[in-house]
Amino acid sequence: MKNVENSEQLRKALKPENEVNFDEWIDLFGMFIPKSELTKLLEKTKNGSLNTIESFYRALRDAFEKYDDFAWSWTVALLKQELNVDVAEISGEQLKQIIDEWKENKQRFNNLIMSDAQKEYDVNSRIGYGIDGDETVRDLDFERVRGNYETNGFVQELKRENTEIEKLANEWNKKLDKIF
Repeated sequence: MKNVENSEQLRKALKPENEVNFDEWIDLFGMFIPKSELTKLLEKTKNGSLNTIESFYRALRDAFEKYDDFAWSWTVALLKQELNVDVAEISGEQLKQIIDEWKENKQRFNNLIMSDAQKEYDVNSRIGYGIDGDETVRDLDFERVRGNYETNGFVQELKRENTEIEKLANEWNKKLDKIF
């Protein structure tokens, strides 16, 4: 959205390069790929156009590099299907609603993960630590081995991500106010 100055430019930027709706995705050993793209790759292998390890690797690499485009095409199709929103005609209010819902849901998801992580540090998780002492010894032993919730790197990263999400959503909404 950095170089977008008006609603027409924004709608054009939101339009996917490939308007294929990828209904089904396959987890190909950790790489998500639309089933239709995998089928094309397999057909090329069967007909001999991918007949070396190098050519097959390049084809997989190309699919990997197109992931963002595939995902955006899927997202645009989903917006149309679920919300009846066409990016070619999307309004500023619709975009703001989508951004606000993204922010709310992403932060809620992160908060659920942090809530679950907090359970890893509760009193029930301390069983077996500091066996030869009282609660203070147990807690010190636990913290030396496991650390604590507040300084856990994963938890701190999720908190930073929530802050970044808030900042990004606010920036996008301000930009949309200027565009629409």
